[in-house]
Formats: sequence, C-alpha cells, structure tokens
Amino acid sequence: MNLQPSDRSLFASDSYTSKRWLDFSKIPEEVWPTGFSILEQRGDFLFYRVADAARGISKKQNSIFRRLVSLSNFPDSPCNITVMVVTGIPEATKRSWAIYDHMTSWEDKIELKPVDTLTIQQYIAEWFHSRRGAYR
Repeated sequence: MNLQPSDRSLFASDSYTSKRWLDFSKIPEEVWPTGFSILEQRGDFLFYRVADAARGISKKQNSIFRRLVSLSNFPDSPCNITVMVVTGIPEATKRSWAIYDHMTSWEDKIELKPVDTLTIQQYIAEWFHSRRGAYR
C-alpha cells in the first residue's frame, strides 16, 4: 500500500496521537514508528504490538522484531525477549497474531496467523505466570 502524504495524519498537529509522534517529524514520511506495550516479569520481556491487519508486518518491522528477540539468544543471556504482534482488538471477531522468539527468529518472514482472543489472553497469562517463581 503506497500512501500519499495527504492520506496520512501521522505528524498533523491536531490530535494527541499525532503529537505523540512529533519527535519523529524530521525523518521521511514513509517511515512509521513502531509502538510497543512492554511487560516485564522476572527480568524477561514481552513486547506487545498491535498491527493493522490490512498492512500486516512490513519487512522493516519484521527485521526489528527479529533483531529484538535475537538480543536474548546467546549463552548466559540475562533475559528472554518475546515479541507478540496481534491485529484487532479483543472485541473483534477476526484477529491474527505472530510470535517472535529465539526459536522462530531464524525464519525469513514470520506471517500473521488467525487466532482468537482467548488464545492471546492465555498466552500472555502463561508467559507471565510461568516466570512468577523463576529465580533471576
């Protein structure tokens, strides 16, 4: 999808959301920041990203996500990093997801696959609770 500057409002000054990205206004318009919610439990990190289902995961985002998880892929790593990319919101009927971790980061491009909200919630809960008793 090729958006023209007139189709976008990323750097417009009329809303809180666009003002939040104003620090990025000096880079090319086709570059979009990638926002994350980050959950930390016992030194491990879960990066959660909501993506647009129509756009999917761009090559640049795929590269970023793969590099993020590779930071924890070495012997004696002090942490484990997982990146979860989901589309839609919990009330949406059709959602998809992709999980990046050190076991899957070797793939060329990780694709979004259909998933239901309950599975997403269970994955996050299991990720969190499995680290509750971990020693770090």
